[in-house]
Amino acid sequence: MVAQSTPLSEEEEKRLLDEYNMNIELWKHDDNLRQLRNNNFLSVNALFVIALGTYISLRPPNVNLAAAMILLAVLCAPICLVWSRMQFRNSEYIRFRRMQLLSIETRLPGISTFKNTWDALYDHKTVKFLGSGGTFAVSKRGAGSSTAAENRLPLFILGFWLAILIAGILLLATAQLGLPSVFS
Repeated sequence: MVAQSTPLSEEEEKRLLDEYNMNIELWKHDDNLRQLRNNNFLSVNALFVIALGTYISLRPPNVNLAAAMILLAVLCAPICLVWSRMQFRNSEYIRFRRMQLLSIETRLPGISTFKNTWDALYDHKTVKFLGSGGTFAVSKRGAGSSTAAENRLPLFILGFWLAILIAGILLLATAQLGLPSVFS
């Protein structure tokens, strides 16, 4: 992106700065919602895992345990799918805000926060800072996207609930056939 070469009027510069600040506030709002949703979904899943673990510790009959496992898995799997969908959608909001801020920066003289962030974190370029003479280059370990990693979390937990579902079905089948169970 190339910065605008024509000087801005004071009124246009103020309008762009207001728009820039508004987009930063919306980005913070989107990020706060993402963190709150992650916290809520992780808490709900943790509560269901604790409930299942507590129920297992009571050593219920295999048929009842299997039913509980299947019920929780059938309840939690769609929750994980909804969570995943929300994560991916929120990622797009954040990406849009980043692109919007980059666009505004190209028209504002002397503002380069999101351009530098993009260069360093997404294009893996070394960024030079004026004044201090320092540089920044993202490390290999830091080069991956934290948003992409967060987006995989609901799918990982979905895999856990699908494993619980399969275990519940197998436990139910062994109980129905009168076979010994690993939980006995």
